[in-house]
Amino acid sequence: DMDSYAPAGPSQLGTAPTAEKEKLAGKVVRFLLARHLQNALTSRTDISKLFDEDIRSRRTVVGEVFKLAQTYLLERFGMEVVEVHRRVKGRSTAGLSQTARSVLSQTSTSQGTGQAKYYVLVSALPQERRPPVQNKAVLGLVSTIASLILLDPHFRVNENSLIGHLEELGVESEGRNLHHPQLGNVSQLLEVELIKQGYFEKEKDGEQSFYSFGPRLRAEIGTGALVEMIDQIFGGDLDDITKQELKLRADGIQEPVEA
Repeated sequence: DMDSYAPAGPSQLGTAPTAEKEKLAGKVVRFLLARHLQNALTSRTDISKLFDEDIRSRRTVVGEVFKLAQTYLLERFGMEVVEVHRRVKGRSTAGLSQTARSVLSQTSTSQGTGQAKYYVLVSALPQERRPPVQNKAVLGLVSTIASLILLDPHFRVNENSLIGHLEELGVESEGRNLHHPQLGNVSQLLEVELIKQGYFEKEKDGEQSFYSFGPRLRAEIGTGALVEMIDQIFGGDLDDITKQELKLRADGIQEPVEA
């Protein structure tokens, strides 16, 4: 839930009629569903903007509304609200006053991880009851890139290496412009949509660029499903030990697996 809206003391409790809470919860549900259809990450600020200043000042009420919206989404739509984290790039302090730099430094230190929190909706239904994937070509691209990342020793894939692998799979390239008959402009799909939507992260290391897992990928697909995708790529020949090692890697655990 939204810990930033946790009760802060009796003076902030406030009350709101049940009917008002239900109305506000419905507003949150509609907003989250719309963001889900856009494959957009939703920030706490996005949700806060749904409430007027009076409601926002009563953090307990906002927290109750958000929990009620979560219940509606789960019971009526089979959707679960999942909190994900995304790395925040360092902000330049050039041109800022000493006071501003100090405040920015304190904020970065308090956050610690340098990550921003977002929310996404994922299906809570069993796999067999979920609706079929609408765009299997895009899913295939996402699965391929995710598999390459997971199989890499450093848990990321070099941009040049990725282009080479995609060319082997029928993606045409002119320099760094990629195109596929079904996917269209693959470069734009990857850079503008999949990264922006949180499926992947892109970062520079020296002169090279690398792709790694994004927060939405973990939340929507899950590590177990990713490993099964890799197994299918290898024709179902992966043994249980290898699958377990890959799953541990995907979960960020580097402990060895005993036979």
